[in-house]
Amino acid sequence: MEKEKMEDKTCYCFLDTNTFLHYQTITDINWTEELGVNQIVLVVCPTVIRELNNKKDSDNRDKIRERARNAISKIREIKSGTKIVRPDVELLLLADEPTVDWQMEGLDEKIEDDRIIASIICEQRKNPTLKDNSVIVSSDLGLEIKADRKDIKLHLLSEKYLLPDIKSPEEEELNELRKEIALLKNSLPKLDLSLLIGEKLSKFGHFSLQKYNPLSPMQ
Repeated sequence: MEKEKMEDKTCYCFLDTNTFLHYQTITDINWTEELGVNQIVLVVCPTVIRELNNKKDSDNRDKIRERARNAISKIREIKSGTKIVRPDVELLLLADEPTVDWQMEGLDEKIEDDRIIASIICEQRKNPTLKDNSVIVSSDLGLEIKADRKDIKLHLLSEKYLLPDIKSPEEEELNELRKEIALLKNSLPKLDLSLLIGEKLSKFGHFSLQKYNPLSPMQ
């Protein structure tokens, strides 16, 4: 999208944790093109920082831990610098946890997605202009449904920014076992039978070993 065709306004984009774990680094995403506006503020809630810290320390997938570490490192780098993510894109880190009437809002303070929505509600109350200029960036359908109920827009990032899927340790182990089985199937020896007649070795036959079933235990 060409710059002159973008809306002349600032959009506050609240990022969920999966945006950091399953998409390219925030500095590599063309946010103004994605959102169609010429000024972007990427907002990171305390909930997201907490989840990233948990992921980097305790997730059972090596790649997720690595992505979480890289995300935290990038956030810290931007925070300690100019807070500029890329041209026309700034980073805002919220320090305060959301304070809302959880029951009245129909939210559960123990659910991380609900805490992101609560943070948006708090920021909109501080600055009413955010009501029409804020969006959640997420691929989480559950969060999308809850955002709809609160009249908060949700933006799904383009697939071109999506990182390769990460398999669980169990899936990776299963794939390795399948590879080993295929290797064993293809490694059965093929035999040639030759006869020595005088001083000449003559090929007599060719045999391929067949797969066999183990004998049943004797009764």
